[in-house]
Amino acid sequence: MSEEYFPLSSVLPYMEGAKIEEVDFTYLLSTLARPSTILNASKTDLNHLCARVNNYLSSNNVKHRWLGSKMAIVLNTHIEITASEYTSKYLGALIKVLESKCFIKDENSASVYAIVTLESCCDALSFIISNIRGKHALTREVLTPKLPSIIGSLLEIINLVPQKAIDLLYDLLKNNSTTFRPFGSKFERALLGLLGSDGFNKFEYQLQQKIYKSLALVSFSLTRNSTSELWRTKFNHYVQEIKSVIQIYSEFMSLDEDEDLMQQLNALPSVPEKFEPSFAPLDIDLNESSLQITKIVSRVDLLVNLLVGFLQVPTPQVKAPIGYLLMIGQILVGINHKFTPIKRDIRDVTLRQIIAHSATLLNYVGLKLLNVLPGIFGGDLLPHLSSVLSSVDTLIPVSRVNGRIIVDEMGVLDNPELIFAGLKTRINYLELVEGFTNMSLLHKSIDAALILSKPQGPHGLAKSNEQKLKSVTMSDLLSDQKTFITEATQDQKNVLRQYFKVLLTRCVLNYSKQSEILRVVILDAVKGAVAKELLHAALLYPHKEAHASVLPMVKQLLNDDELVSVFLNPRLPVLPTKRVIDQASLEEMEQEREEEEEQRPVKKIKIEERVTVEAPAKDNQKEDVTEETKATLETNTNGDVSDYENMVFKPVGSLVENNDVAQALVEDVKPVAAEQALSAQSPARSPSDDESDFEIPEIDIDDD
Repeated sequence: MSEEYFPLSSVLPYMEGAKIEEVDFTYLLSTLARPSTILNASKTDLNHLCARVNNYLSSNNVKHRWLGSKMAIVLNTHIEITASEYTSKYLGALIKVLESKCFIKDENSASVYAIVTLESCCDALSFIISNIRGKHALTREVLTPKLPSIIGSLLEIINLVPQKAIDLLYDLLKNNSTTFRPFGSKFERALLGLLGSDGFNKFEYQLQQKIYKSLALVSFSLTRNSTSELWRTKFNHYVQEIKSVIQIYSEFMSLDEDEDLMQQLNALPSVPEKFEPSFAPLDIDLNESSLQITKIVSRVDLLVNLLVGFLQVPTPQVKAPIGYLLMIGQILVGINHKFTPIKRDIRDVTLRQIIAHSATLLNYVGLKLLNVLPGIFGGDLLPHLSSVLSSVDTLIPVSRVNGRIIVDEMGVLDNPELIFAGLKTRINYLELVEGFTNMSLLHKSIDAALILSKPQGPHGLAKSNEQKLKSVTMSDLLSDQKTFITEATQDQKNVLRQYFKVLLTRCVLNYSKQSEILRVVILDAVKGAVAKELLHAALLYPHKEAHASVLPMVKQLLNDDELVSVFLNPRLPVLPTKRVIDQASLEEMEQEREEEEEQRPVKKIKIEERVTVEAPAKDNQKEDVTEETKATLETNTNGDVSDYENMVFKPVGSLVENNDVAQALVEDVKPVAAEQALSAQSPARSPSDDESDFEIPEIDIDDD
């Protein structure tokens, strides 16, 4: 063959026991991955290859098992191997490796080699299953019989390799729910155990989200009937549990001083007396450690994430309680030590600070819940838009200066992450509308965004010159001020740009606010961060009171932009053009038209109508003219008569005074007869003459 290939027989001797260590394993895998290596191998060599890979998987040596799992993945890239009997053997060997847990006796002291081998076997299982799925014969004969063993073995190692095991179990739960049903309760208990463990917060974010979705899906998808009712029952259960945890804060803070918050809290489903929570009750002893109050925040965060998981997993048609979700989000955002002060009997300063900090952490959780809802419910949230924006607006710190309430700049800079989280929430909700006019809900957020958009220097630069000279660090600040100036991160700048774009395109700003935003936009673009969409928004949505345009500045920044060129050089509508046809084409079209007319058959229609010419003084002459006209125009149709022959025309109006109509319609009418008919008319006519009929002779219709 023209294609060069590596013979399989040359590597088979090294694939036996410890001899595999004599060759480079990556080179061996690349050789086995070549299609030519498998296509040009004999059937005997292929059988030897598959059998030896299976021997490595079945070995008691942990390293050999790892080698076998990698080779099994590579071999199953070839359809010839996947369709063979060895695929079933590989699945069986991998299941046995998982069931044995790689001989791990103590999960707390498992070796790294064993964990890596288990993860590699999970990868091999996932690859083979995805390779088989969609092939009906292989699915029916190979995968389906092995599914119960696969699910059971994965549940055995879920605590050892949670990332790999849960990923594969979630995939099997979605695609094979019927087979998964007997293992549903065990899987749910395992997930709840992971959620309640101390190491859950150490898991990666993707793993935590997959655990939430898996628990939500397994909670209601395995029932045989009334799935929607079970979904609603589970959902309400977690809502009640969130309410019971939030009520713990009434021991530290005066929640009843905020009437709106208490009204929303009481509107949630009441917690029954014999309520059984999904997780163990919280054990909080502030005398032992004041930091234990953060357990409340962790539990609320966990339950809110479960609610979000219930909303994000595929479900049947269910009625989601949007009101409960919004109330929970607004309650968590509204718990603020300024509006719900800490109780006076708590005098420990450290404890009071920790309680205030935990309330801020609850605000983050509430914003996270509110941020998710627009992507799920969309326009259904519009009736609650003002309420949500009003709740988020309470997070911006304010101060009173000369009787005016203004945004507290130091408070904004002290906790910028919370302000940026609030800006994201506003963006998600304002994008649901095309126009927003209630700007009183956005004024403070605009001021806070403008504060965060400015570079910030170190505090204390406003001291007097004497104090500056006395301080060594202050002399450093004077000599190297630029090195001490901080700016927002790139992600934070993107949030600011997106918020300014929403304000310019969807909100009715006053002139002063819009001018400040335009200044920030232009300065930001001059620094090199040219945001096209934001500059386009500044150009397309000028303020009606603006006396100057940003077009010259935008032109300098976006010189080759097509939209800017439209403003600089307005285009007039394109004028209609007349298509010019040359003489040759015109003659050819005329010739084709004549040929079509010659080939088209002509049908003659006989239409008989009585033509009566009014002449009271000369009745005999009228009759002669009528008969002569009829004799002149009458023709025979020779059997090909249309249905129009028997049609009787209804007389329209009075008698036509000018018989030139007949001459215009029928070219065969003699001019003499027409002149005689005109001369026979008389100015005096009787009513009976007006009602007289006229007869139209037969007409030879052609296309002339």
